[in-house]
Amino acid sequence: GKVGAGFGDADLRRLASLLKARRRASSPFANAGALPSVNWSTPSLVIEAAFAGWTAAGRVRQAVFKGVRTDKRPQDVHREEPGGIDSAPGTAADTAANAPPALAVARPAHEAGGADSDPTGLRISHPDRVIYADIGMSKLDVVRYYEAVAERMLPHLAGRPLTVVRCPRGTAENCFFQKHANASVPDRITRVAVRTEHSVVDYPVITDLDALLTMVQLGALEFHIWGSKETQLESPDRMVFDLDPAPEVPWKDVRTAARVLRDSLASYGLQSLAMTTGGKGLHVIVPLQPLADWHTIGAFARNVAQSLAAREPQKYTTTMAKAKRTGKIFIDTFRNRRGATAVAPYSLRARDGAPAATPLAWNELGRTAGGAAWTASSVPRRLRAQAADPWKDYSRLAAQRLPQQAFDLSFTAP
Repeated sequence: GKVGAGFGDADLRRLASLLKARRRASSPFANAGALPSVNWSTPSLVIEAAFAGWTAAGRVRQAVFKGVRTDKRPQDVHREEPGGIDSAPGTAADTAANAPPALAVARPAHEAGGADSDPTGLRISHPDRVIYADIGMSKLDVVRYYEAVAERMLPHLAGRPLTVVRCPRGTAENCFFQKHANASVPDRITRVAVRTEHSVVDYPVITDLDALLTMVQLGALEFHIWGSKETQLESPDRMVFDLDPAPEVPWKDVRTAARVLRDSLASYGLQSLAMTTGGKGLHVIVPLQPLADWHTIGAFARNVAQSLAAREPQKYTTTMAKAKRTGKIFIDTFRNRRGATAVAPYSLRARDGAPAATPLAWNELGRTAGGAAWTASSVPRRLRAQAADPWKDYSRLAAQRLPQQAFDLSFTAP
């Protein structure tokens, strides 16, 4: 299969150098077919990638690059099966019942298989197509979900380069990451030009409900955002820590890790926010003024994570290698690199049960059952029941600055 996401600029430079050194004239694979403009290399590198599962054809689904594994040989590679998702799936009926009134009216049966329109006037093709087969959730149900959460979600998407996971035929088929706003993306979607090492490419940017639902009409299920906005691409305004537990780590330990990280950040005068990822972990997010560059933000986050791992090495690690993560929580700071993305608040995930990345108040964390506890059926109910947004202080926290020692090249967190 293909790996099309997870690469920062530094990763691409390193991989280009490694692959160029292994360049060969012909394909090393049988039945590769005619592939124009392909540079072949000897398959002697081992990389680590996260992925959602296997297709019927034996290809990985939604693969995300995690790093080069210099500690592994090609002979060590074997087929891995994805772990289960701890979720509380609802039903398609739940989703429809919890849709906002404007979208709650069912389409007449005689129109089945045709097209429908949402309140923005956008025409939805194949509204009855089943997207989440395990719960019978249709494409129109997905549209309803995003319409229901748009008011909370859009401020976190606005102005940020975007990568989406598209599953036009449902999560059981071959979903794929799409970074660039190519010809398949309608002109109504705003573009931002991003300079890479070798070229300038257009990324899609969501500006309003119409743009959000246009991407959903194209089959987008997941939305992943940059840590900076189009007006200041080189200056991140959010710092992300991804708490990724090994399979055997209990959820209560993940909650504890989030609180420990929150308190560590507070010692530098930084307040943070918590969010389930819709997977097995949590994100701890620090809104910031866009004053520092990517290197400074990344170095500070890495130092904080390494200090926690040094204090409690039996619980935490900053090492990507899975063999060294057994029984531990990986504090991943790689989201804080230029070109890297993190799942957006309220984004669905292309996984069984339709889990959603869900912002939490810190006092809710102890009552949260897992990283995939909130779903397409329960999040709209949650929003209607809330007296206030759990991230109501986001704008205030966005005035925070990194502590001065973060700009000291010799800084190491205690």
